[in-house]
Amino acid sequence: MELIKDEISIFTMLPQFRDWALEVLRESHKDETIYKDIENQLNSLVDMKLKGQITDDEYNPKRE
Repeated sequence: MELIKDEISIFTMLPQFRDWALEVLRESHKDETIYKDIENQLNSLVDMKLKGQITDDEYNPKRE
């Protein structure tokens, strides 16, 4: 483990690159979180429809 730390310590990262990379990762994470939230909502909607908890008139507009 020390050898790895020693090898990594010889490299430096420009602050501009670090900031850019962190921003890209934040945006990517935000997009993924939004996608998963929407996917969960759609799955819940389909489950409600399959269980007969909502009608076609309630289901169709939300599905779109």
